[in-house]
Amino acid sequence: MSSDSLAVDSDSHVQPDARAVVGALADDDCRAIVEFLDEPATAGEVADGAEVPLSTTYRKLDRLVDAGLVTERTDALRRGQPTTRYRRAFEAVRVEPDDGGSLAAVVEQRSARADERLEDLWTELRAETGGGT
Repeated sequence: MSSDSLAVDSDSHVQPDARAVVGALADDDCRAIVEFLDEPATAGEVADGAEVPLSTTYRKLDRLVDAGLVTERTDALRRGQPTTRYRRAFEAVRVEPDDGGSLAAVVEQRSARADERLEDLWTELRAETGGGT
């Protein structure tokens, strides 16, 4: 994800490019993916659940990550390969005029649940200690 396109304010609101957010949400496949992502999922799980071809799913996930609407996390190795999981990154999205009169997108970040925080900590610990699954 391009860090140039996202800013975070003091209230944990991400402020991505409004065109990127609106463009992603106007795309039927992107919307289907966002609607499916109630829980963290791999690209394959997303493709199946959102009924989007896998090759398309990867492109749409990249677009959603770049827009700040989806986050990705790479887990420890499974069967010798890292596993990347995606999750919806927001509670709400607003498009409103900024101080200069241009449109701005504000993405209210989703709070991580306790089980997600624990899984993140466990993944970090395994990575630091070189442990597997």
